Amino acid sequence: MAEVEKLIVAKYYCEKLANGIDPISDKPVPSDSVLNHVKLVRFFYFLKEYLAEELSESSPKKPQKQRYESFLITREALSEVLLSSTPISISEFAKRVNQKIKPTSKLFTCRWATDWLVQAYLLSVSAIDDKKYPTEAGKKIGLSLEVRKRMSQEYSVVVYNKDAQQFLLDNMDAILDAQGYCVIS
Repeated sequence: MAEVEKLIVAKYYCEKLANGIDPISDKPVPSDSVLNHVKLVRFFYFLKEYLAEELSESSPKKPQKQRYESFLITREALSEVLLSSTPISISEFAKRVNQKIKPTSKLFTCRWATDWLVQAYLLSVSAIDDKKYPTEAGKKIGLSLEVRKRMSQEYSVVVYNKDAQQFLLDNMDAILDAQGYCVIS
């Protein structure tokens, strides 16, 4: 295999892994897999971009950088977003949404959802540590705090049960509208 072809394959694998997809089976990587660790996901995104740049420099004519369209997702694609029966973080939810968007689309970000949840009084921002916490109304839709431990250090993360994940999907029009986007019918 030529060097350029190897780079193309490596970029494809990194892109799939960054989006939580097993590049061999084309199925979602299990949420408890080390491949879903936030540092590895960021590394895969970095590596994918680096390889894309290397590929553009190695080609005889330099193509323009890929321009991302606005955020594009259809109702059908939203209905295919895989919901977890166990509570997940908002980053995991965003990753699942991003698995269903067009390749040239901007990525759905965690902040879009959390900002909307703050506006809807389902999350509140602490004046002490500037972190987001579920309100009583947020708890009723399925938001909760989970204490996690990383390298002997504990931290809290807001997690979303299956009902809360469905709530976000059901309100995707409002979430996207706040960002100037909409769901494509």
